[in-house]
Amino acid sequence: MENAVGHRPMTEFYKDVSGKPEKFSAFCWIEPTYFQPGANDDHPPHDVLEGKLLIANVYNALRANEPLWNASLLVVLFDEHGAFTITFRRQQQLRPIIIKRNTRSID
Repeated sequence: MENAVGHRPMTEFYKDVSGKPEKFSAFCWIEPTYFQPGANDDHPPHDVLEGKLLIANVYNALRANEPLWNASLLVVLFDEHGAFTITFRRQQQLRPIIIKRNTRSID
């Protein structure tokens, strides 16, 4: 629950970013909205343009405040969502899949 204390809505970010640089937080982590309505997380099946718009809005808000922009570092990170890994114990080995030509069987 302690992490939730620092969580604030994006409307407050936009209000803060328009203020004096010395009043702006030393660190901001922006998390997109993952669920409808208003999903802007750039993951299917959501509209990826909404994710791009979120990044553009943050960038433009920072650029609009030149003193803050000159004192800021904007880092945009993307995860490669959709990939899964399988972990095997060292003793386990995968059985190779052999596909025989001109047949419909897979061994």
